[in-house]
Amino acid sequence: MEPQIVGPMMPQDASAFSLPEPEDEDPQEAVSLDSSNIPYSEYRSRLRELTYPTVPKMDFAPSPPGSPAQQVTAKVNNILRLKKNDVHFNFKMEQSSAFHNPAISQKLMAFADIDEKQGQYATVLTKALWDPTKFPDWAYITPLYEAARLKPRPAGKAPVFISAESSKTAYQPPQTSSAGGLAKRQKRKADSD
Repeated sequence: MEPQIVGPMMPQDASAFSLPEPEDEDPQEAVSLDSSNIPYSEYRSRLRELTYPTVPKMDFAPSPPGSPAQQVTAKVNNILRLKKNDVHFNFKMEQSSAFHNPAISQKLMAFADIDEKQGQYATVLTKALWDPTKFPDWAYITPLYEAARLKPRPAGKAPVFISAESSKTAYQPPQTSSAGGLAKRQKRKADSD
């Protein structure tokens, strides 16, 4: 008795395997997509039939030539290790107080060497659809930060100053103890002089 094989498999002779040739459809037999007289599921299956390629390409893209840089490999391995340990990057960034500062965008842009007018709003769209160089000056982030910096701050409570006289009387020097402590250190220092 032969073992039962489950799952897809290629024929033993690879030359015997061939994909069917794409068929030319007869225009009279073309699938009609008039959805008024057919149920939804049949309509979807007909639509799927029209949009699927006749010969599906299921191959993976080939690897790029050469080997990746060791630094990149180390970074990817570090990210994978952190993900295995359930480190969530977005959550960590959200909890970080450094990212609560709106001025951090300028620091990050400077670190990544992104200029404000070109790099920050760069796109693959045509200039007719999206041209960030045509924005008015007030639309960029630097004038917005400058306006926020020049905006008068709301008046708060006046600072309370404590005079030096009252602080002298309030301060009590440390008490010397029989166990030594500060007195021993001071004594040793005085002995060494």
